[in-house]
Amino acid sequence: MTIEELKIKALTDNFDAIKELATRMWTGDGIKKDQDATFELWKKAYELNPLDNLVTKRMGSCYRFGHGVKADNDIAKKYYLEAASRNDSASQYFLGKIFEENNSVECIAWYEKALSNGDIDSAVNLGGIYLEGKLIDQDISKAEEYFSVVKNSKDDSCMMDVMRIYYFGPNSNGMQNMSKAIYWCKSAAECGNTEAVRNLAVLYSQSNLDDREYYEFLKTLASNGEALLRLYKYYRDNNNNDEALSYLNAAVNLAYPESYYEMGSVYFSGLCGQAVNKEKAIEYWMLGCDKKDTLCMCMMGYGYLNGDCVDQNINLAIQLFEEASELGSLTATRELGVVYFRGDKVEANYEKAYNYLSSINDDEDALAYIGLMHI
Repeated sequence: MTIEELKIKALTDNFDAIKELATRMWTGDGIKKDQDATFELWKKAYELNPLDNLVTKRMGSCYRFGHGVKADNDIAKKYYLEAASRNDSASQYFLGKIFEENNSVECIAWYEKALSNGDIDSAVNLGGIYLEGKLIDQDISKAEEYFSVVKNSKDDSCMMDVMRIYYFGPNSNGMQNMSKAIYWCKSAAECGNTEAVRNLAVLYSQSNLDDREYYEFLKTLASNGEALLRLYKYYRDNNNNDEALSYLNAAVNLAYPESYYEMGSVYFSGLCGQAVNKEKAIEYWMLGCDKKDTLCMCMMGYGYLNGDCVDQNINLAIQLFEEASELGSLTATRELGVVYFRGDKVEANYEKAYNYLSSINDDEDALAYIGLMHI
């Protein structure tokens, strides 16, 4: 059902339509993500069916995090308790978080309930509590039991949480354990986590370990696009073109978004012994745009803006920059600010220019343009 169809059905107090519309707005599925705007929808859905766990849990989260309503943990607890009593694991987890934030040992019971219903985040928190020994006597073996649950779950996100516990130290006194942080980071990388591949490089560097060991480990991650891309850059920078291109091609074959930018750059600039072929570069960057890679979007945005290698299309350029900006690209955000400030390819609009440029923190170019607006 389309968003418009859901909106029409929601007006008739159709519970399923209201719940689906709220869910899509909450996650940004087919509509701009706006969790604040979902509160009234969740509220209406709850009035229609207070026994629905998802709806009840979302009401709790609206009050816990202040989405569309003033944050209030007491009211949040009311909703979480309702869903938790019906074995909703996420609600049980959030109750554990609330009690933990209030330094109450009651959090352990709620985390245990959530874990028994499949919530792996609770195993992370329980392990951290026993490792730290803050709310209960320290029990390292107990902590490792909970962390083993995380390992067996193959939940790479939770593995990264365990890595952070060991990296930052389980309490304010430090107790950093870099070897265990590296172990958990590797475990997450083996499960396909791209952030783990990036963080592992930092851990190796901070531990003064030989980076060749890092790259040897990456070779074991044949299905991790980030690992393949880093191997490409490693061999490229060490002038081993054949090895570099083999890893880059493998990343492209996995459809790893950032690989399209790198492959396009190979042909655009003639890297790794390849002949310059700008048409081929454009093909790869267009594929990257389809995969929502912001670097590819910016490259094609510049191309369409200036008519470089493609026919000039200002509207398409702005569209690409806007989409990349929404995805977090500071380059795209800055370019939109500059374009609207200069007004040479679009109508000048200082308000839009200021909004884009002021959203970038500590950027000298952005600050310079903002300064010019006040002359």
